[in-house]
Amino acid sequence: MNCIFKARLLADLKGVLDPKRYVSTLKKIHDYKPDYGKYLMTVPVEYSLELLHLPEMSYDECCALLTALACDSKHFRDNYYNGYVLPVLERMIDIQRSQLFSVTA
Repeated sequence: MNCIFKARLLADLKGVLDPKRYVSTLKKIHDYKPDYGKYLMTVPVEYSLELLHLPEMSYDECCALLTALACDSKHFRDNYYNGYVLPVLERMIDIQRSQLFSVTA
């Protein structure tokens, strides 16, 4: 799937508070990671600890963290307002955009 298309769909999630929309978008772009525990350092997931490693996370690790956040639908709104969701989205968008530039360079 085209990295520009992925970046646009991910950017469209900014401000969205419905975890089902995150799940459907991740599935649509083939980045849904139901086995997110394999990618993350903490199980059960401790979002604040995972976010400490966000700057060096791979795209797949970011997908896993966003999947974990979306699957925690009972607490999704709190996690969003606590600042756990947007940094992950931004990192994923940045990675997609950097792939565009590395392909064309």
